Amino acid sequence: MIEESEIYSRTKNESLITFYENFSKLTGLSIRFERLKRRLRAQNQYTDYSNEFIIRLRKDWKEVDVAHELIHGKIMFIDKYGIVMPYNDLCKLIRVYMEDVIVHENIFKEFVIMPFDELFVSFISKLAKALVKGHVIVDSHWDSKGLVCNRLHKAFLYVQVWHFNQLMRRSEFEEFLTAFRRSYRGLKEIELTDEIIEIIENNKNLNNQENYDHALKKITEMEYLDLKKENLIKHYEKKDVGYALLARYVSN
Repeated sequence: MIEESEIYSRTKNESLITFYENFSKLTGLSIRFERLKRRLRAQNQYTDYSNEFIIRLRKDWKEVDVAHELIHGKIMFIDKYGIVMPYNDLCKLIRVYMEDVIVHENIFKEFVIMPFDELFVSFISKLAKALVKGHVIVDSHWDSKGLVCNRLHKAFLYVQVWHFNQLMRRSEFEEFLTAFRRSYRGLKEIELTDEIIEIIENNKNLNNQENYDHALKKITEMEYLDLKKENLIKHYEKKDVGYALLARYVSN
């Protein structure tokens, strides 16, 4: 359990504090902070029909981590963006990276906080240098889940950096994008990357919930992924107690 006093003492952004204080009024959910002991610095959890939204933070959490998890709550319960049900690892991967595009955009616009920190920039810079030297990107978490998941993860990593670079140009991001395209030229990773970015751009860069849901549906229907099509995308709907994930028709 993390005391609320820790959140206040380490969060300096006034807009973020105001949003945190209003979250329960807007959603009807209370927030419980817990300590996280994982490779991730932060994560959230919600169980259908619960009146509690759980945010877990590692000891070295930063202000942007609180913003990140609160915005996940916003798009889940307030804006009600589509959520890919985690039937398998591909679905989990799509949900993580696609939701984060919206989360990062919201963090930047609502709180004027960079949705990345210098540790991430350093990490991307190291990856770029490794790619230039002929190495490949290795991620033990996703690479162990099959070739399709491996390739899709690399594509989404590119999309993440591409999106960050849209928000704020960084030489490190530019170098990574260039090195990635050279290293994976002619491979499936580039094909997936270009297809995902085209879907995003064709849906007005996901500027609202409808366009996001449409793009999400298009990505889940990518032929290479061969995913189950029915009821793959759901939305949180308010109930007498808490919320429940329900299927809703998403047009083509």
